[in-house]
Amino acid sequence: MVFVGYLPLALSESLDTNFDIGPVSVFAPALFFASLGFISVLSLQSVLLQNPTVLLGTAGLVLATVLSTVLYGLSVYDQTDNARTKIKSAMRATGYTDLLLLTVLLLFLIPIIAFPASPQVDSGVLNLYEHFLGYALGFMTPYIARTQLPGLFVFS
Repeated sequence: MVFVGYLPLALSESLDTNFDIGPVSVFAPALFFASLGFISVLSLQSVLLQNPTVLLGTAGLVLATVLSTVLYGLSVYDQTDNARTKIKSAMRATGYTDLLLLTVLLLFLIPIIAFPASPQVDSGVLNLYEHFLGYALGFMTPYIARTQLPGLFVFS
């Protein structure tokens, strides 16, 4: 899950380097929060409808992640000059559309596998907390290192 958590940062770094789409410090959290809302529902789906408190808490968490995603998305759109033109040129570039679609597919498909509807397995219970922690740390650690120690990540 650590590598899946790193995907939003890797994708936003690639888009920023190759097409000058959004600053990484804003675009990466937007992708992370979008997938985080999805993961919060997946991780609690086995008890979501059984307990009204869990349902209310999950709804609040999803609402917070949607609002965070929208806020970061609007910020990316405001900070990028000619955002539509840059996005269209990125979609026309050979190979980059496939890379973008594959990355987004992995970002939202692997959590479905990692957070099953029933965490019970034959000999015990799947530890969803570790999966979530791996995902979150997989994003936060390199993101904080990139934003706080800019000389550490050198892409040319």
